[in-house]
Amino acid sequence: MHERIDLAIRIGRPRNQTHVRRQLCPIRGLVVAAPSYLDHSDPITRPRDLEGHNCLGYRGPTEIWRFRDGQRIETRGTFHADNGDALRHAALAGLGLVYLPSFLLADDVRTERLTPVLSDYVHPGSSLFAVYPESRHLSPKVRAMIDWLVEEFVPDPAWDRGLSVEGLQPGTQYLRR
Repeated sequence: MHERIDLAIRIGRPRNQTHVRRQLCPIRGLVVAAPSYLDHSDPITRPRDLEGHNCLGYRGPTEIWRFRDGQRIETRGTFHADNGDALRHAALAGLGLVYLPSFLLADDVRTERLTPVLSDYVHPGSSLFAVYPESRHLSPKVRAMIDWLVEEFVPDPAWDRGLSVEGLQPGTQYLRR
């Protein structure tokens, strides 16, 4: 973070230890597919079941998806993109499964255009942080922004509120069709 920046919002733990970081909320992942894909495919009840499915990914035709308890599954797919929205649209078109942050998928899950799977296995994910330079006195504008961010995001971000996907919390279940 450049010294002239008052405040940054970052996904994942910031590396620069000289800055103050305030954890705002979890960034949770969901494994989802369109109902049309799931209706014509083998059931997915555990991560290993992904080996027979078209898994759409960021890094290329093969990708490692991480799950709870350290499970790592090498997935394969016929479509990959370096953009979460492109992957989301491919899943909506019924091309396969995606593993993306809930902030990209929440509206589609709410409207049942995408169906979560593997709720008991999904990795808890990362976190959203407010990051700012260490200083004895925060400016009123930065303090006000941090206060607003805390109000908006703690304990759960707006995109997760009202989701019928309780599995976003460890030990609970996702909505099932």
